[in-house]
Amino acid sequence: MTPAARIPVYYSPAFNDVQHVWDSTKKHDHIHAALRARPDLPLTFLEPTPATRDQLISIHDETYVDAVITGEPRQLAQSNGFEWCPGMYRAVTFTNGGMVDAARAALRTGVAGVIASGFHHAESSRGMGFCTFNGLVLAAVELRRADLVRRVAILDLDYHYGNGQVEMIRRYGLNDYLENYGVHRAQHADEYLDLARAQVRRLLTWSPDLVLYQAGMDPHEHDALGGVPGMSAARLRARDGMVFEALRAAGVPVAFNMAGGYARDRAWLDGEGAVNPVVALHVATFEEACRVWTAPEAR
Repeated sequence: MTPAARIPVYYSPAFNDVQHVWDSTKKHDHIHAALRARPDLPLTFLEPTPATRDQLISIHDETYVDAVITGEPRQLAQSNGFEWCPGMYRAVTFTNGGMVDAARAALRTGVAGVIASGFHHAESSRGMGFCTFNGLVLAAVELRRADLVRRVAILDLDYHYGNGQVEMIRRYGLNDYLENYGVHRAQHADEYLDLARAQVRRLLTWSPDLVLYQAGMDPHEHDALGGVPGMSAARLRARDGMVFEALRAAGVPVAFNMAGGYARDRAWLDGEGAVNPVVALHVATFEEACRVWTAPEAR
């Protein structure tokens, strides 16, 4: 691992070929635009390689993958919570491929990100909770298959439980090289941060070669679908800083994605062009990654 002066960030307009009433996918465009408007951040934007059907059926049932491709049976095709559309499959091949690419890049540069979400609820036989395919498990399986890692840890700091990777680890017996660490249903911000720090310490004792970080913003106290009392923007920034600092100090590469973060209305940018608060929360993750990983002592 040779830390780079610039952080690789994977993004494609294809991420947004499917949308939901909460516009949880539309935010990817606005995060990308907000980051592009920040030349002070040492980021390099890259187009991801879409995941292939063969890759996806290595972790998901073939009948489910084909349902997402064709739309039939409709109930299975829409098990992710989205209304099926012809662009759905293409969109999720790019988001999942972006997670795999970010994981590979992190092994080279120490840190990499993907402006995508929608992974951790997807189980082997169905989608769930706005998640179609589990790019976290896919990234771990692909890197292990390529003999690039011995152990991979998922650090899931989304507000919601990452049932997808837990189910896959159990079903496929992946726990010899893949472990999931999360914080769920904390009663207040101090408890949440204490638990997050404890999980980071715990995963480091497992000595992973790579961490896949779900940098969810739905723990924010005003999130529409989550919310931990007292969890402010400043505390979420502190959480991300803590994660990146601990992993950098331990010499463990990290690939991160956006995970949850939901507005209470459909307006992602206001009339003046200012960044919506949800987008600003995600931008702060990149700011912290740059602060920690591109400082002179990190290189």
